[in-house]
Amino acid sequence: MEIVSQTYRSIMLISAPKIHTDLLWDLTILFSGLGILFFAFVFIFRNRLSAKRSKVSHQKKILAPIISNFLFYETDSTKEENYEYIKLKIEIRDLLKSPFSRLVLTEILLDLQKDLSGDSRNRLYKLYQDLELHLDAFKKLKSWRWELVSKGILELAQMRVLVAYGFIKKFINDKRGVVRKQAQIATVTLKHEGIAYFLDTTRYGISEWQQLKLLDVLRNFEDFSPPRFKAWLTSKNRDVVLFALRLIKHYNQNDANKSMIELVKHRNDQIKSEAIQCIKDFGVFEALYTLKSVFRNSKVDIKLQILDTISSLGKEEDLEFLQTIVNKESNFLVKSKAISTINAIAPETYVPTEGIDKNIATKNFENNVEDNSTQLSEVMNNKELKKDDSLPAANLKEDSLEIQDHLDPKFEDEIIFDLCFMEELEDILTEFNELDKEVDYLPLNFLPLVSEEEELKSNTDPKTDENSDVERKEILKEESFKEELEAILDKIKTHNTDNVVEGEKDSDLEFLPFVVETNVEEKSEDLVETDNENILAIEVNEE
Repeated sequence: MEIVSQTYRSIMLISAPKIHTDLLWDLTILFSGLGILFFAFVFIFRNRLSAKRSKVSHQKKILAPIISNFLFYETDSTKEENYEYIKLKIEIRDLLKSPFSRLVLTEILLDLQKDLSGDSRNRLYKLYQDLELHLDAFKKLKSWRWELVSKGILELAQMRVLVAYGFIKKFINDKRGVVRKQAQIATVTLKHEGIAYFLDTTRYGISEWQQLKLLDVLRNFEDFSPPRFKAWLTSKNRDVVLFALRLIKHYNQNDANKSMIELVKHRNDQIKSEAIQCIKDFGVFEALYTLKSVFRNSKVDIKLQILDTISSLGKEEDLEFLQTIVNKESNFLVKSKAISTINAIAPETYVPTEGIDKNIATKNFENNVEDNSTQLSEVMNNKELKKDDSLPAANLKEDSLEIQDHLDPKFEDEIIFDLCFMEELEDILTEFNELDKEVDYLPLNFLPLVSEEEELKSNTDPKTDENSDVERKEILKEESFKEELEAILDKIKTHNTDNVVEGEKDSDLEFLPFVVETNVEEKSEDLVETDNENILAIEVNEE
């Protein structure tokens, strides 16, 4: 209970301060009045600006035709035109007495300067100085307001007032950044030697935008002979060194190889990167050793750039260094770039391995070519053997498993050959049968008379016995040959009937040789002669 009472007492002690109601009303009136004044000031200021803008635009419509007549006036014009020109000149002189009119004329000339070129632009510059409008720009340079100073510098640079070069270059190292940058651009724009003065005297940094702007100014110069920018590679200002390297690369000044090799060791990555790029563009082979020595302590971007340079300048001697990078480097980008660099120096050193199916067996391309060549030679030899009828038929074979087209003329020739072969076999067998039948009815009038003594001598003579044995063996061979032919003929006939049903070629005939008609005739004649001799021998023995 005591604790609860203490808490309630402490809460009662905290209370809102008591403020007099009159003071609250006074504060409300005060802040309301300030708000009203603020909005009134904004409204009045906005109206004044809009009124001034409308007045300037109206004045421009009046003075623009006058300025255009001045710009395009020709000296060989008529008297009336000369009179009009003099009248316009007097009017402009009267207008120049008013500061507002001078401001409007300046704006008109600055707008026209953006649209004109060549001789018309030179006339515009001359008119600007003839009207002494540049004096207003010089007055702006003395102002303490930085916006007026930068505006005066820009105006003098755009209107090419060369007299202002000495006044503007003093602002190159101004503490105000906008004024300093505007003075740097104006110094380079007004004179060709302004770039040398700027690189010699600047102490502040040069931004990327500023470098691009200065480079664009130099690119638009006519008859510009650039200095040797290697003189500023030793500057203590890092931005000056970087800008000098870019100018060397832009103007292809390849006379600073030694300095560029040393700049590869620079601590600033931008300078190092720009030096490596210059080495690659100019083909400085002497820098390879330095590039390899700084590779280990460089960042990933610099490593990739070094490898890119080695790929275009490297030789086979550098492959060992690149292989160590592949083996030891942990970064994937650097490792893959090293592999591509090796392939650039020694093509096809590394082949694709990612996603390759290793279970597929492959042969060497050269072995496949040799196998194909040998197969082609064998096919050609077989074709030559088939075409030559004088060769022995035993050397020719047919592939029974080969699938052939029945519409192919070659297959038709084979069918005709098979038919002829069958006919020849049947003729041979018929001749054998006819010989067997004619043995019983063969006339024996032509046989000589033989006595019993001669018969005994012939039976006892060992030579005759040997001849009879030989003759018997030949008869057995002939009978076996006949049986074989009959068996072959039966097989062929049965095989042909099967082919009519199945439409396939029998593989059992692979052992048969190709037979030529001349050989068949010779064999048949030999068989007839041997049969006649055998018959004669049998008849003699019977008698």
